[in-house]
Amino acid sequence: MFGESTPHMLLRMVLMSPLGFLIKFAIVWGASSIIGLVLHELSHAAVGWLVGKQIKEIRIGDGPTLFQLRFGETLFCVRRWPKQGTVFPYPSRHERKFASILFIMAGPAMEFLLFALACYVFYLSTTSIDGSEWTQWIALVAINRLASVLSNTVVPRDLRRDGKPVPNDLKRLFEIIKQGPPSSRAFWEHYTQSLAGYWDGKGPSPQPSRQSERIAHRLYAKPDNVMAVPDQADLDALDREIRRGPPPAETLYILESLTWRALAASRDDLVPRMDAWTRQAVSILPRLRTSRGVVLGMLGRHDEALKMLEGADDWPALFNNILIAQVLFHKGEQAAAINRFETSLEREGSQMDEFTPYMSQLVERIAIEIGATITLSAVGHVQAEGPSGEESVKDCEPADGEPVS
Repeated sequence: MFGESTPHMLLRMVLMSPLGFLIKFAIVWGASSIIGLVLHELSHAAVGWLVGKQIKEIRIGDGPTLFQLRFGETLFCVRRWPKQGTVFPYPSRHERKFASILFIMAGPAMEFLLFALACYVFYLSTTSIDGSEWTQWIALVAINRLASVLSNTVVPRDLRRDGKPVPNDLKRLFEIIKQGPPSSRAFWEHYTQSLAGYWDGKGPSPQPSRQSERIAHRLYAKPDNVMAVPDQADLDALDREIRRGPPPAETLYILESLTWRALAASRDDLVPRMDAWTRQAVSILPRLRTSRGVVLGMLGRHDEALKMLEGADDWPALFNNILIAQVLFHKGEQAAAINRFETSLEREGSQMDEFTPYMSQLVERIAIEIGATITLSAVGHVQAEGPSGEESVKDCEPADGEPVS
């Protein structure tokens, strides 16, 4: 001891004091908590991948985000307070009860394994001649902390996430065993039918792909309004999905859905993106001329827009004529625009029964914009499905991937 420097002596004295005990206890307690939490959530994610689930986010902690990393389409996010964690899977096309049970039980199983390991280390340190008191002490503190975590896991109860109650792993497990995983069969049947609307007729009819679970989640992230334009993060994610190269019909489904949603919502800020979306759509399937014509009109390329719309047949003729009327109006030919609008409604008004909500929103807005004097109340009485079949999805939404804590 006499050869030690003064700082070393002071450090030894602090560590041997009651304050030092509290410092060591806090370090070991905190380390065992964080390590246990991270391994718990990683176990959920690893088993989820093994049983075929796609993981959207692995979240460690609550509160403001400290940092995040993206691995493919999985976000690893660390937040300020390491109180609990959550793994968010994408909605699955093939929910199986056994796979869901394994996914849920992976986290508690890891906690049991860590608890058993801490007990074993403590046992070895007490029976071995070379076992140190420091090892015994660390193992004992870890055992106490892990036992506390386990007690919260093995008792079915609700946790709080973002101010809302969510079931813990054991409560979720009982729900799955009793009721089975939520079914999305109706949604995926509808999704498959929607893809058929963008089939070029060559080869087998289109089916959902491996990417479909992620695509559906991003397109229908707002279940209360399935026609809403996805937020910026979801738009960026959908752009990444397109770059990964899903089947052509699915690529077209994304491009056309986004374009018509943006048009119905009057999102002028998305015109550059709509230009890119429609150019790509026409390059894949040339008959998709209507959306391209509308966007060309928004870009001020009126002659190109009229040429594109005049030859379009992918939507009802009435709808195309109304869109042509809008282009004529922006070209400065207001009288011709109103005449085209009113004549088309008089001649082809029965086609309004085929209009989707997208189409009705656009038609009503165009009528107001160009000053057409006609009652459009009938346009509001539309069927649930149109060419894309997307609107009726609100009656069969994809069951969200059940998050686990």
